[in-house]
Amino acid sequence: MKRFVLCGLIFVLLSTIVLADELKIKDIDAIVNGDIISDIDENQKDLEVKSGDRVDLIIEFENEHRPSTNIDIQVLDLFVSLDDFNLVSESMNFDIDAGEEVTKRVTFSVPNLEGNVYTLKIEVEGKDDDNHIQEDVKFVNLILKNDKSVFVERIKKSSSPITTASTSEVTVRFADNNLKTENSSSIPYLWISFVSFIIFIIILILILLMHKINK
Repeated sequence: MKRFVLCGLIFVLLSTIVLADELKIKDIDAIVNGDIISDIDENQKDLEVKSGDRVDLIIEFENEHRPSTNIDIQVLDLFVSLDDFNLVSESMNFDIDAGEEVTKRVTFSVPNLEGNVYTLKIEVEGKDDDNHIQEDVKFVNLILKNDKSVFVERIKKSSSPITTASTSEVTVRFADNNLKTENSSSIPYLWISFVSFIIFIIILILILLMHKINK
């Protein structure tokens, strides 16, 4: 009985070793609008992007079979998804020799998103010369940057002695948060416009009172 159990454990162990996935995603670099970000799959590094950004993933695949085995792996499909968004679904169809590495590039555009933190999932599927399924998956934290802010750039004020109020035209500009904030000297005109309106009302009231007294 003990011999039977021992043989069973050895069989399971050997099966696990033989059927282990030898196709690995070894390294992932990213290029975001021309800026290179290395090793985004390591040390819990965040990939920071904005909606509409062009992202290139430089992915290094490895066949971990020992060179002496001569077992090649054919990479069939690559999938890149962002939570519920399918970004890349590509048939690759290339071979990796035993013990070798191959680098490929895939490109996607960041969709319009409302949240801040997402999970980028990179999956690869293939099979080896023994027709065993080979697959691997990596996860990357993706941070969506808020790229727009609103501030008052210019206030244009016009007054007329005939009307009872002043009118103001406010120009609003959208700016990149990553740029240095500009100091705007036009903001105090809001206060000036308000004070002018109050003074005009007081003068109008005085004129009406003087007109009433003269009667």
